[in-house]
Amino acid sequence: MVILTEYLTALKPITARMKLLKTLHAEENAILHAKRDLSSCEIWVTHFPCPNCAAKIIQTGLRAVHSPKPNDDFLSRWGDKIKVSEDMFEQAGVKVDWMQVD
Repeated sequence: MVILTEYLTALKPITARMKLLKTLHAEENAILHAKRDLSSCEIWVTHFPCPNCAAKIIQTGLRAVHSPKPNDDFLSRWGDKIKVSEDMFEQAGVKVDWMQVD
């Protein structure tokens, strides 16, 4: 019982910041698992890529990103990062396709 109590006491809740450091976003995971040349390929995402993922998409040579148009709630939380990613894609010549989702 002492061992279990010490173990549970040692466990700390994972903060959002720590979670981000320990996980991969879906875009990076897809790129890593593709195991092929992705230049001239396109990526379809459920949420617009963050700047870190945008950099990986650009460096991989993907030519287009297809993403649902973000709603107001998503924009209120992530709009600044979306703008950075959009600018990165524009400068790199990566096409952004905003899909209307109903």
